Amino acid sequence: MCAVLVLSYINTPELFVSKIGEFIMRLYSVVNDTENVEHIAKFLYISLMIFQFWIKSNNSILFNNDIIKSTMRFINSSNYLCSLRILNVLLEFKEVQYLYSHEEKLSLINNLNSPFHKVRLFTLQVLKNMELHPLFELMFQIESIVPSIDNYREKLQLLQNLECNDHFLNYVEDEFTRIGVLKFLFGNLYINFLYIWEPTQKLILSHLEKGINVWSIVEFQLKEAIINDKNSIKLMENFVVDFKNDFFKEHFYELNGVDDRPDFYNFLCLSLNILTNMKNYVSVNKYLIPELFLEFYTSEYISNTSECYSLTKVKKIKNELINVEESLDDLNINYHKENKSDNKNHNKMLYGKIKKKCASQLRDSIFEFIAGCEDSDILLFFDLFFKQFPSNVKDSADTNLYYKIDIDPKNTISPSCLSSYLNTVLDLLKHCGKLLKYTCLAYLLKVLLKIMANLVAILNKRSDVHFVSNNLLSKIRVTSFETAIYFIDEFEYDWTEDEIFTFLKFIDILVLFLQLFVEPWIEKVPEECLQSPNSVMKLFISFTKNTRYFPLLVAKCGNLYPLEVIINLLNSKKVYVCVKNVILEIIERLLTLEDNEVTNHVSDLIYVDSVNEIKQNQRYGYILLMPYVQTILEYLQKQFTKKFIKLEGIHMLILNRISAFALTEESSITLLTLLMPVLKIRATANDDTILPFFHTIFNLFKTINNPYNFENYLLQIAYLFNVVDSMPVRRVLCDLTSFISQRTENKFINAELILGLNLVNKNWLEEPDYAGRLQTFKKIKENCENGELNIYTGIFIIYNCVHTLKTVKDIALRDHSGLCLKIMCPTLCQKYSTSDNKWLNILLNVVLLPLIKEGIRANNENYKEESIMLLGQLVRECNALHFVFKNLYILSDKLNIENDFFENIQHLQHYRRIMALKRFNEIMSQEIKTPQPYSLTFIFPLVTQFLLSSKYSNEHGLINCAVDALKIICRLCPWHQYEKILKQFIIELRKNMSLRKQAVRIVSAILDSFHFDISQAGIKEIDEYNKKMADNIKNENQDHSLENINMDTNDIMDMNDTTHTNEKECANNIEKKCEPAVTRITVLCRSDALRIFRSVKSFLIPSLDRAFMTYEESNQYHNLNKKGKNNNEEEMAVLSIPISYAIVKLLNRISHTLLDEYVSTVFLKLSTYLKSRLPSIRQVARETMQNIIVEVGPSYLHRLLSEMMSILTKGFQIHVLVSTSHAILEKVECMLSAGDIDACIDPILEICIVDLFGKVADEKEVEKISNKIPEARGNISYNMLRIISEYVSEDRILDLVLPLKEIISTNLTSKTMNKVRRCLHYIATGLVHNKSVSSESLLVFSFGVSNDCIPALVAERENNIIRTESEVPLQKSDTFLIPEEPRHMQIEKRKICSRTNAHVIIAFGLELLTLMLKRETVMSSFYRSYLDPFIPLINDCLRSQHSEIMRFKLQVAQVLIRDLKHKINNQQLRILLFVVEDLQKNKSHYATAFSLLGSIIERRYNILEFHQLMQTVAEQSIKSNLENIRLMARKAFYHYLMNYPHGKKLRQYVLFYTSQLKYEEISGRLSALEMLREIVHVFPTDVLSNLSSLLYVQLSFRLILDNSPECKKIVADCIFDIISRIQNTKEVNDLYNITLIWMKEKKALNRKLAVQLLKIFVSVEKEKFENKFNDVLPLMQNQLHDSSSNQPGKFVKPFVVVNATKNVEKDQLVYQVLQFYETLFQVFEEFLQNKDFSNYVREIGDSCHILLRHSHEWVRLKAIQVLGIIFKSINVVEISSIINKTLPFESGFLRDEHAKDQIKILCLDLCDQFAPGVDVMEELLKAVVVNLLFLAEVLQHIPNPKNKTKLSLLWLVKKLVKQIRLEVLRTPQKYSVRVMILNWFAALAVKLESDKLVPLLPTILEPVLRELSITDEQGVKIRQIAKEVLQYYRQKINSDNYDKVIVDVQRILDVKRAKRKMKITQMNITDPERAAKRKMKIQLKKKEQKKRKLEKLRKRKFKSGKRKPIEIKND
Repeated sequence: MCAVLVLSYINTPELFVSKIGEFIMRLYSVVNDTENVEHIAKFLYISLMIFQFWIKSNNSILFNNDIIKSTMRFINSSNYLCSLRILNVLLEFKEVQYLYSHEEKLSLINNLNSPFHKVRLFTLQVLKNMELHPLFELMFQIESIVPSIDNYREKLQLLQNLECNDHFLNYVEDEFTRIGVLKFLFGNLYINFLYIWEPTQKLILSHLEKGINVWSIVEFQLKEAIINDKNSIKLMENFVVDFKNDFFKEHFYELNGVDDRPDFYNFLCLSLNILTNMKNYVSVNKYLIPELFLEFYTSEYISNTSECYSLTKVKKIKNELINVEESLDDLNINYHKENKSDNKNHNKMLYGKIKKKCASQLRDSIFEFIAGCEDSDILLFFDLFFKQFPSNVKDSADTNLYYKIDIDPKNTISPSCLSSYLNTVLDLLKHCGKLLKYTCLAYLLKVLLKIMANLVAILNKRSDVHFVSNNLLSKIRVTSFETAIYFIDEFEYDWTEDEIFTFLKFIDILVLFLQLFVEPWIEKVPEECLQSPNSVMKLFISFTKNTRYFPLLVAKCGNLYPLEVIINLLNSKKVYVCVKNVILEIIERLLTLEDNEVTNHVSDLIYVDSVNEIKQNQRYGYILLMPYVQTILEYLQKQFTKKFIKLEGIHMLILNRISAFALTEESSITLLTLLMPVLKIRATANDDTILPFFHTIFNLFKTINNPYNFENYLLQIAYLFNVVDSMPVRRVLCDLTSFISQRTENKFINAELILGLNLVNKNWLEEPDYAGRLQTFKKIKENCENGELNIYTGIFIIYNCVHTLKTVKDIALRDHSGLCLKIMCPTLCQKYSTSDNKWLNILLNVVLLPLIKEGIRANNENYKEESIMLLGQLVRECNALHFVFKNLYILSDKLNIENDFFENIQHLQHYRRIMALKRFNEIMSQEIKTPQPYSLTFIFPLVTQFLLSSKYSNEHGLINCAVDALKIICRLCPWHQYEKILKQFIIELRKNMSLRKQAVRIVSAILDSFHFDISQAGIKEIDEYNKKMADNIKNENQDHSLENINMDTNDIMDMNDTTHTNEKECANNIEKKCEPAVTRITVLCRSDALRIFRSVKSFLIPSLDRAFMTYEESNQYHNLNKKGKNNNEEEMAVLSIPISYAIVKLLNRISHTLLDEYVSTVFLKLSTYLKSRLPSIRQVARETMQNIIVEVGPSYLHRLLSEMMSILTKGFQIHVLVSTSHAILEKVECMLSAGDIDACIDPILEICIVDLFGKVADEKEVEKISNKIPEARGNISYNMLRIISEYVSEDRILDLVLPLKEIISTNLTSKTMNKVRRCLHYIATGLVHNKSVSSESLLVFSFGVSNDCIPALVAERENNIIRTESEVPLQKSDTFLIPEEPRHMQIEKRKICSRTNAHVIIAFGLELLTLMLKRETVMSSFYRSYLDPFIPLINDCLRSQHSEIMRFKLQVAQVLIRDLKHKINNQQLRILLFVVEDLQKNKSHYATAFSLLGSIIERRYNILEFHQLMQTVAEQSIKSNLENIRLMARKAFYHYLMNYPHGKKLRQYVLFYTSQLKYEEISGRLSALEMLREIVHVFPTDVLSNLSSLLYVQLSFRLILDNSPECKKIVADCIFDIISRIQNTKEVNDLYNITLIWMKEKKALNRKLAVQLLKIFVSVEKEKFENKFNDVLPLMQNQLHDSSSNQPGKFVKPFVVVNATKNVEKDQLVYQVLQFYETLFQVFEEFLQNKDFSNYVREIGDSCHILLRHSHEWVRLKAIQVLGIIFKSINVVEISSIINKTLPFESGFLRDEHAKDQIKILCLDLCDQFAPGVDVMEELLKAVVVNLLFLAEVLQHIPNPKNKTKLSLLWLVKKLVKQIRLEVLRTPQKYSVRVMILNWFAALAVKLESDKLVPLLPTILEPVLRELSITDEQGVKIRQIAKEVLQYYRQKINSDNYDKVIVDVQRILDVKRAKRKMKITQMNITDPERAAKRKMKIQLKKKEQKKRKLEKLRKRKFKSGKRKPIEIKND
């Protein structure tokens, strides 16, 4: 043994190896002769060690088959584990080839249910190494997992793959492997782990239910388990092997010992538990199961009864144990007695129980007992059951005794007896038929036949039978067929020849079935099987379930054959579909079931006329159907040609099977003609369904020999390349194409090109061969250029390219496919345009145009884009070849492709799409010739793709243009297309809730494009039609409703004019040649016009009306929660409101008669929506009313107001009524003319009076009400009064004032008077603007009102006092005895005079006059006679005590002073100034005061009081709290300064305003600055020069001291203007010197001010400032040196803001210095080029570089911008030469010896500015991109080093790609960094040459392609940018290089994704916890994303406000 161990570790000579071999052979010979267990174990152990040595030496020359044979003897014992180890070692030799016998394999399989884990494990290892089946490897993997609480789930997951399902049965076909799996599952029940048992039991149960011949395994397993349970102690004891050495002893037990302690009792319980779910098996083996159970029970419990007695002390328990034992003994004895009973009396007793109609449960038990008896006993029972049948009949084999019976109905068996016998036969077959043997079954079959023979005989003499028995005979007939069908279906008996002749020949049985069950009834089958299969048809179905009965279908029954009758029913029109489906199932079984020996034997014995001889290797069912193939094909052809018929799988299967009959070329062509259209429809089915179909087609093509017969199917085959996606199916298509090419000798198609377009990667079968396909595209291009491409090859290529565009994700293949189409299609069209028109028609009308139409409607964006581009190419190149291209040619632009419609409509930028739509709208609106409607079918989907799409819902400009384009298309469509478009969008109007507003707008646009004149219909015909509709309204056909229409909008335009009757135009409908087509009106004849009218009234209007329902408030909720419950319902209802506008619009276009009929209903429904509690609903209803009134005109306004006033009558509805009325009036104001509103004056005045003076007015002052009801806010009735006053006719003017006069006379409150005054003011304003009332009439009316000359407005003097107490009517006397309670003393009511407020009316007249004077409408001399009467009246008003009258008097005075130049003296002036000063204190009269003051200033009056007043005005311009007062005061003082000489006081006035710059309120400072800005702008230069120092100093300090940005901006403008205006004077130098002084101070604040001022000096002086460089530049540079002392690092560190407020002033100073440099460089462009300033430039550049790490973004931004300006001035070639050392170093920025290092550091610093994950300003990132682009231009001239880390352009690109990866990793939802870097990539493509771009392309394309592969909705913008980047590179780089790189990068990305997916998939097994967390995280993200979408959708639908809590008032 020691030697054997040593041999494993040394190199042994061959001689010694041979000795070892001889030793092992002798050892095995000894093992074969001994039976000593210990010796055998030792020998096997030694052999194992030697074989392991063989493994080390890799030597198998001494191998002998006897070794394996000898080892196989010991593998079934757990004591010899080494034997299994030896087999595993031997199987590792590849040279070893041993053929294991079946018995040896079974021995191994038997180990799989071993109780011991190691036995199962090593056995599975052997089976795995034998490579019998992959499942053994899976089972080995399962067994290798020792279950624990951590890993048992993994074991269960693998075990689940062993479930016996359909997939398992298809995968595992051999019975050997299935048995192994079942045994392995039983072996797993020995594992002592609870959670494994139940799943394993379920798996075993699945095998027992579907397995075949597995019950013997179950029986063996149960018996073995019982034996093992008895011997469990011995089995678990390891035998002892004596070794002298302890090491070998331990080593032996390690290799050969078992550690398991299986629980055999638990295993047996688990096994028996499985059988509880297998009742069928238990019933069949009901005696085996009790035996096993009793044996198990006896061994487990009864044997231990004595022990129980000794252990049990309680007497009662002992008795129970004794009873259990006795009952088990009795059960065992009775069981054996019953099993062997032959007692006839006992049988008679049981028969008597059955005859007494015992309970069904007892009856079933008796039947089961009978089945368990011996055959002889069973036959005795049967004799008792059927004793009336003669024994000679039951035992005879003569068929005549069963059929040819002459029966006397009086002496025969009664029908009731027959029924009883028949039911008994059926019960016996159902309850115990499967337990009976053939003799008993034969007996029952004889009885059944005899019963049927009697029944046939009785029915043949039906006339002799009493009619009462007819129903019973019918039931007997049905039950007989049911019994026969059950016998045929359930009992598959193997009739051997000996057994047949003991009863009847099997052929005789079949003949009897025909004679008794078929022949008497077959003639009635066509009549009885019309609606459902009758009994005979059901019997035929049973015949087809078993091939042994197939001959019966073609046996002659009388003059008919069953199969012929069945097939004839198939083509009958009266037969229902359910019956035809049954017939198809019969045909399917005949075609699919395999033959058996009995069928072939019997088929020769039956005489069949319609069956030919059976050919060798041909199924019998095929032979039977051959005469009926044509009939079946005719039926299938009818089915396939029917529309809306769903093709079932059975149709396809029958066709596939029938194809085997088509052996001739003609029949194959017939089948192909039938199958190819079906294949075109079903081509997209799954592989299991369609792949056999393709193989069938391929086989049929193989039978065709004539090459020209292939041509008929080439187009259909080519089309399949477009629709088939499955790789296996496409391979068959390619094989078929190759076959046709070979058979036709490449006459029609070039298969090489077609196969090249379908090449597949050999390593990745599901991936295309990119390189091979790209090479094929090159060949196609060469063939196009050489003209070698024929029509069929071109069509095949077209379909393949289209399929590539639709399915392939690779960008290169898609681009080449699109390019190939654009090159090849025009070439083919031009090539075949000169030949026969047939080929051009096929190419365009059959292939290209349908594909293009499909493409432009597709959801696949790539396919759509390429289809549009192809259409554009054909339109530009082939416009003369087809009318579609000719009509669309005007939209293209071959010379300037950027204006081309087809190039812009699919452009990534939306503004280009808008350009395309605008071009279409512009051209088509001017086009005179009407395009053919079919041409518009290509434009229609391009336009509608932007409509009703959530993708473009926010692109309002695009939607507007699309709606306009749709409107033009509808204008050009005939009625049938127009109608369908309108109907479809009406459907969308009702369905698309989220975009309802857009849908309404679209419908309105379509209605606007209604261009049909139906005036020819006539009123008479319309009236007749209306009456007819009214009579038939209840019987309206619902089939014409919109609910039954479900069409795609893309299919609307598919109808050509040739498929519809053109509208007949009248003779007078002559087109005007100069009139555009879109403006023409189609005048229709009477019939067509009436048809349109009918369609509108009966169809469109009701459809719209159904969508617009009346609002109804629900009352099912309490008032407190009604609002919350109904909000959702009302919010949905609001979407239907705009439909009313569509209804009115259509009616207005069609007929005013219809409009008058429906408009009131529409107004009423809309008014109901105004009652809603939701403001949003009321607003929508209000806007809709506005639109309707605008559409129909103001003439319908009175009807609308009437409907609203009838609905809105109470509560908040009054507020809604007022608000809605005002909104409508305001909307139609521009449409009104004089007199239009006269009919509405009364209701409007009523509404206004209620709103202003009723209870509603008080509610508006309640804050809670106004907050809840938006309509209650503000007083809009005043504006309504203005509107009606502006458009009232002259004779209704007085009606406007009378209601207010009544209010004045009855109400004296100041609040009411103020409202009346305001009402009169608005009325006066409206009257002044009323164009229909002359000025003379207004003057007369004004004088009459002011002078009380109008009787209606003057109250009667004598009736002006209210009645006194004496005038009060007498009251009835008090008749009560008890006196009335004394009342409190009441205050006497004041007497009211009706003339108290008469001055209000007088003021109204004066106001009217004032407004007329202001408008200068009565200033001519013509009106002097009208104005003279007002002079006395004005004089009287001067003495009036009413301030209101006084105000109007002053306004008249102002007009007189300003316009009439009336002279006044000083005293009068003082009075006026006093009045002005007094009015200024009143906020309501300040406008009048300043107007009067302006008039005085304009006349230049000069008195002391006037100047004092102007001082007050100056203070008001600063200190007033009202903006308009400050403005008017400032203007007045400005005019005062400009119109009066001031002298020295002018400086005081300026000082006043400069001193106000410190005013605490910002409004005052802004007013002072505005005044100073006016002074600086207007004052003369000499005056401004004197004031410049004062203004400059005062204003400059406000730049740094003022906190308001607005003030600072005005200050900077003022300083700029001062320097600009005095720059040519000496005072400007003084200002400059002041600035330098500030620049040199220590305070950073002063230096910051100086820098800002110097920047202004630069902006003003421009070139003149160059003289100041020497003074300024050193000072500026010092500021940067102070702030950037630290040197930059290798790269920018993360930006951290430390003490942001500590160095604010310094940071602001640095920013201002950088701004100064930016301004300086922009003004002096030569500064950066001048070598005299090179040191300055270098210092500035270095300082900016240092500032790249500044903590503030604005500083970094400005530093980067300054660097960018410096970069622009640098010559890239010179810098590159300096870095490459081809030019000498020199002083300057980036020109010294450190230039290369500085470039590298700049690149790193700028790259780190992106900072992924940090929010950075977009402007800063853009500036970084610009600077990096300059550095890239420099680096392109630096050669690429071998070291990848050194400076180069590729190095820079990789750094930027790294930034992209960081952003994807850290913040994948943000795109700012990626967007900027991708833009940099695009700019790089523009700047650099192609040779410089090629090395960079792989690195650049990786992130670009990654972005394109992501379909996240948020990444739409970045995907567009990525597409643009690819376009730039595609245009710049050679297509071959570009495509090659694209393919390589795409492949790398795919591999990475595949590995990533594999890793994620493996995570479920390797790390389930982490995988579960990842899954939960993904689900959480999906939920959040869904929530965001829903929230976004809700916000888009409704703008819901915050709900306020409901307050419950305690009444």
